[in-house]
Amino acid sequence: MIKKNKNPIKVGIWIRVSTDMQVKDESPEHHELRARHYINAKGWDLVKIYRLDGVSGKNVMKHSEAERMLKDVRSGEINGLVFSKLSRLARSTKELLEFADIFKSANANLISISENIDTSSPAGMLFFTVISAMAEWEREEIASRVSLSIPIRAKLGKPLGGQAILGYSWQDKQFVINESEAPIRKLIYEIFLRTLRKKTTADELNKLGYRTRKGARFSDTTVTRLLRDTTVKGERIVNYTKSAADGKRTALKPKSEWTITKCPQIISEQIWNKVNSILDEQERRSSGNGRKSAYLLSGIVKCSCSKKMYVKSNKVYHCRDCRVKITVGDIDTIFCDFLSDCISHIDTAKLIEKSINLLGRKQDLFKEMINEKIALEKTRQRHMEMRMADEITREDFVGSLHTLNTQVAHLEDFLQGLQSEMDLEVRQNSLLEEQIKEAKILVKNWPILAFERKRSIIETITKLVSISEKDIRIEFSVNLHNLLGGKNIQYNDSNISPRLFFDKKLQIPAPQNYPKNPTTIGEHIRKKRIDSGLTQTELAKILDVSTDCITFWENNRSKPQITYYPRIHHFLGFYTTTIDETNFHGRLRAYRLKNGISCKEMARLLKVDTSTVRAWEKGLNIPSQKRIDVIDTLLQQQHCTICPSSK
Repeated sequence: MIKKNKNPIKVGIWIRVSTDMQVKDESPEHHELRARHYINAKGWDLVKIYRLDGVSGKNVMKHSEAERMLKDVRSGEINGLVFSKLSRLARSTKELLEFADIFKSANANLISISENIDTSSPAGMLFFTVISAMAEWEREEIASRVSLSIPIRAKLGKPLGGQAILGYSWQDKQFVINESEAPIRKLIYEIFLRTLRKKTTADELNKLGYRTRKGARFSDTTVTRLLRDTTVKGERIVNYTKSAADGKRTALKPKSEWTITKCPQIISEQIWNKVNSILDEQERRSSGNGRKSAYLLSGIVKCSCSKKMYVKSNKVYHCRDCRVKITVGDIDTIFCDFLSDCISHIDTAKLIEKSINLLGRKQDLFKEMINEKIALEKTRQRHMEMRMADEITREDFVGSLHTLNTQVAHLEDFLQGLQSEMDLEVRQNSLLEEQIKEAKILVKNWPILAFERKRSIIETITKLVSISEKDIRIEFSVNLHNLLGGKNIQYNDSNISPRLFFDKKLQIPAPQNYPKNPTTIGEHIRKKRIDSGLTQTELAKILDVSTDCITFWENNRSKPQITYYPRIHHFLGFYTTTIDETNFHGRLRAYRLKNGISCKEMARLLKVDTSTVRAWEKGLNIPSQKRIDVIDTLLQQQHCTICPSSK
């Protein structure tokens, strides 16, 4: 409020009358005259006059004169406003309260002549206090109504303000998956399940070049928040926070007030539960009430019955149910010796080279498929031009266009899947060296490395140490375990100290997803492999491909390149595709498939372009009979068919 001082108060006159009020005694001139007399009697200075002729009192705030007046109040141009009646200022209670709030914050006075209200006087101060109280009550009422509407809007799935969490976005007021961010959310869970470390997960994400939505680096706090978030498993929790008393912080509401709505999933509920159970266990261990790990393998060593083994006062791990025992010193030595032996057999450069070669082959395949897509699109454009020139009929055009569109769509799906595989390969290559480096540091500096550092590396590279009465099984993290070959350590308790026995034989897993009635070439390969008692690695050596190729083929994630078809058909003992060889295009395609010849190689052999070969095989273009005879003769001369039955 303005305090009285020797300096005169600078005031303005507010004049507002609606059209039907412009009569004698209620005209704008009459209001102005009354206000001038009042101001002169008070000894104030009249600075501005604000006139709103013929304006309704229902909505005054947005009028240009009202905006000019408020600007003068805020700038200090006037510190008082005189008007004949309170209703002349505004008729809307909401706007009256807003005016009162603005004048109060600017230390300005509201003076109503008829009601004898002057905020520069004690009585006026009382009025202003009442007005302020009404304003506060109105604000609380609005806040209450908004608060009551939030659960209803949440249950209806409507946005409540703010951005969607990473991996999701709002589109047309619908909560949907963000296709560019969802793979990052999924990757966070994959890395954590492999490393079991939040900080390591954040570091790997940053090394791979991923950043948060705001462009910041991932931290262990961010990773924890994203791992704990239930949205990824299809449960979106809203209306679970409220402003704290200081208005600066937020606090959780009681769970009974939370609203849970269904939303699209990014990961399965099983994976989310597994990750969060690990987080719960880690938090329990790190809490002040829990005990810190006193031994290197505490919490990692388990009995073959799957129960954890604990250390007694005599420094012996034991299982309370099975009575299996092993000393702390023995298992630590076994672990170090086993890891040292395995690391010595790893040729890092060779492994990296192998991974790079595999990635290179996929990149070459990607380029080949891109070129094939371009060729199809050119063929499609040529058909459209031919149709525009009436060189082909409408029926032929529609049929060929449908075929071409289908092929392009299939190629796009394949390219998308191959791109994902290459991205995964790049990530694995970047993590491979780091894991081997950590393991080598542990082995080389075992005697002098600090306990905390040892424990940190062991937690990163070790998944499980399982102990039975006769042997010990050590399982490493996924990448490292694959490199070491999944070896077993045998422990014989008849010796004074444990001896190491490395069993390099892989146990053949029980058949899973056995295709009884295979329909694709990948399913035929899986069925034959399982029937033959072969592992994917063994079959990969037979076909001279990588194990990943076998996995992708069997899971129908990709199809074999045509160059592998002769070897595959020889392994299967039959051809997976039945082709009618009574016509020319059937004989041409059968020849290519049986001999593993690409369209490009066939075109070079026949001295034509690749698109012509594809058109012949699809029956879109048929050469003359004379040329067919020449081609048949040439193919017989070049005959190199590999017949499975003859092998």
